[in-house]
Amino acid sequence: MIDLTEVDRHVELELIPRAVADAIRSRLHVLEDAVRAVEAASGVPYPRPAVAPYLVVLVYATDISVEANAYARVLVRPSDERGLDFSVEFTAPLVLYGSKETVEAVAAHELTHYLLYVKRFHEYGATQLLPPEGYFEAFEVDEELTLPPEHVFRPRSRFIRLLRSRMATGLRDRALDARTQRYWVERGLPVIRLTQDQNSVRIPVEYAARFRADERVVRKLESI
Repeated sequence: MIDLTEVDRHVELELIPRAVADAIRSRLHVLEDAVRAVEAASGVPYPRPAVAPYLVVLVYATDISVEANAYARVLVRPSDERGLDFSVEFTAPLVLYGSKETVEAVAAHELTHYLLYVKRFHEYGATQLLPPEGYFEAFEVDEELTLPPEHVFRPRSRFIRLLRSRMATGLRDRALDARTQRYWVERGLPVIRLTQDQNSVRIPVEYAARFRADERVVRKLESI
């Protein structure tokens, strides 16, 4: 269910110890349970989940340099088969050190990102509102680029309360941050730092125009 291709590749390249990959596998059930629970509460299939064997750190260019851990993100790539291929990348530190509640909150939050992205690409393709330069600029990781949880999850779903309490202004989990720093960063395990421009992808419009979303996702979006 969860794609571990990159985890295995990093072991083969000796970028992470095999013991780290084994630890990820031993905790994988937490992520699998979270994804299944999010699917059940939303009624839509979850985009392909994968574990990234690194920590992603976003670097924001302001008057002072600000960095923030990104424990998960939605990725979109051109696809010859469906036009666009969506996946959700969960970082290894989240899987290894996140509590069950935190993993559930992150999984639910990423679904709200994904549905908004699908909505935008679906509407662009339907109305031919394509950018003249021939590319869609990437959607950055931004807490505002989500659908309201009330639109995604069934009434009285615990995920609505969870997102409102844990993700209203982005994930704030000091325990997770501390464990990540101690057991991942300070051990010299892989860290990728990305600026907002680097945390993006350019999508050729011919792929976006051919995008066909899953019918269950389309029905969900039409019901909003």
